[in-house]
Amino acid sequence: MTNPKEKPDNPLALSINDFCNRIGIARSTFYGLANEGKIKTIAIGRRRLVPAAEVERIMAEGAQ
Repeated sequence: MTNPKEKPDNPLALSINDFCNRIGIARSTFYGLANEGKIKTIAIGRRRLVPAAEVERIMAEGAQ
């Protein structure tokens, strides 16, 4: 049985901190991009998450 506090290897959504760490940006940069609509987020209750697919999309667009 797995511990519910453990993070899954392939999550469907990331916390803002995990997203920022994964692509190497500051939280302030994240919030600027999110407010401009350049990063999609989802709300679940009071929590704001970033779909994991956004990592690939942002990195692909940045490489163009």
